[in-house]
This record gives sequence, structure tokens and C-alpha cells, in this order.
Amino acid sequence: MKKGSILHHKYFNGVTPVNISSRYKELVLEYSKYWGMFGTGTLSMICNEQGIYNWNNTDKIVEFSITNGLDLHYNTLINSNINQYPKWFRDLKPQDKLNTLEEYIEKVLNRYKGKISFYKLINECIRVEDENFLDTELHKIDFITKIYNFSKNIFPNDKYMINEFGLITHDDIRNSFTTLLDDLKRNGVIFDYIGEQGHLGYTKPYYFLPEDKQINDSLIEIYNRFETPIMITEFDL
Repeated sequence: MKKGSILHHKYFNGVTPVNISSRYKELVLEYSKYWGMFGTGTLSMICNEQGIYNWNNTDKIVEFSITNGLDLHYNTLINSNINQYPKWFRDLKPQDKLNTLEEYIEKVLNRYKGKISFYKLINECIRVEDENFLDTELHKIDFITKIYNFSKNIFPNDKYMINEFGLITHDDIRNSFTTLLDDLKRNGVIFDYIGEQGHLGYTKPYYFLPEDKQINDSLIEIYNRFETPIMITEFDL
């Protein structure tokens, strides 16, 4: 089993004292070669002001990963909660929102071509309404299909993940998720990876780990239905 964790940008951009960031990097290289970003690649982090892209944090992490032979995944291209976007984005008209997201994705994919193992393309979409997804006036299925096809058309060989949480512990979430994947599959959308967030440490009951059987049964159910590799992401126990 491959294990990994996340890289926090504060240890790469000069904010943290050199002695602490140096020790952090040493521990990273000792622990694993598989890493992701701590939400560093979101639109709100890179383009908090309209039209101004700041790549410093992501560039530093990508550079460190390449220099040290790490396997890095990108987090995240599309967050599904509109409140996680900057105000200037929320104020845009629906079509302008879609155009902005496509522009952002294209910039990311071109900038990091050949440097990223896979991209979290869609993150946490189950708990938001199906209609008017991200205030684009598109149904969730239509939005994801459009974004997926847009990304695949740019770089068809890149790998993309759909990431969710609660698939192990909540039957209703898992059922909604598998129904979503069925609907997307009918549109020709087949993700390269499925991510199940391992947020089991900071919500009640604290530090609760389900029984092995529950974990296995839930994940096997999803895998047998779609035959897509599953990764436990954001595991915080």
C-alpha cells in the first residue's frame, strides 16, 4: 500500500523560519514520495484578485517535488462550494463564471504539464444542489461533463480524480455518489481515480475509525461497480 500526505505551502514560500522549513522538508523526504497540496491550487489561492494570478506557492511545491523525485497530485481545480471562491468570482454572470473556470484550468494544465501525477478535478460535489451548480445555471451533471471534456481535450493523457467525503460512513452519500458516477458515465465521463476523504479526526465522534468490514464493504462496493482505482485522501487521524 502506498502512503502519502500533503505539502503545506507555508514551508516553501519563505513565511516559515528557515530552520523549521528545512526540517519539515527533511521529514517529507523521509516519510514518503507520494504527496498532494494543501488546497494550494484552488482558484481562490491562485487568483484572489480578478485577473491577477499568483503562482508562487504552487510553483515552489512543484519545483520541490520535481527536484526530489516526488509523486505530486494537484489540489484542487474545482471546489463545489461557491462560498469557497473569491467575491469577484461570485459576482460574475453565470457564463462568465464558466469561462473563468475554464481559463483557470487551462492555465494550470499548461503550466504544470508533465509535472503532476493527477489532478483533483471535482471536489465535494454531492452535498450541493444539483441545479445551478456553482451559480453557472448548469445542472451538476452537465457542469462536470463540460469541465471534464474541456480538461481532457487540452491534455487527454492527464489523470483526473473526483473526490468526496463520507463514502465509507454514510450510505446516503455513497448512494448519491454512485448514482452521480452512473449518470456521468452515460455522458462518457469516466474518472481515472475516485477519492474518499479520510476526515475522521476532527468531527464527532472524534478519532472514530469505522470497523474494517465497513471500510472494506463500502469501498469494494464502489470499486466493483466502476472498476476505478480508489484512494483515501486527506486522511487526518
